[in-house]
Amino acid sequence: MKKYNFFNSRHLKQIYIEELEEAQSLLKVLNSKNPILTDELDNLVQLSNIHDVIIHVEFKADTKILKEGKKKPAII
Repeated sequence: MKKYNFFNSRHLKQIYIEELEEAQSLLKVLNSKNPILTDELDNLVQLSNIHDVIIHVEFKADTKILKEGKKKPAII
């Protein structure tokens, strides 16, 4: 099982990853029963009762317009 380093406080857990593939793998790990992660001190920590999950995603990507949208007036 892959280890993910995370900031471990009593209630708040923050995990930082930089690759999209790692994010997908992490979601699978968190969805498993009682996942085990490593904290910032390399302690093995087993998680239980995971709730109130917030996922924050930032990414860079090249883009191109496939279809140009037209602004429509707001209807109030």
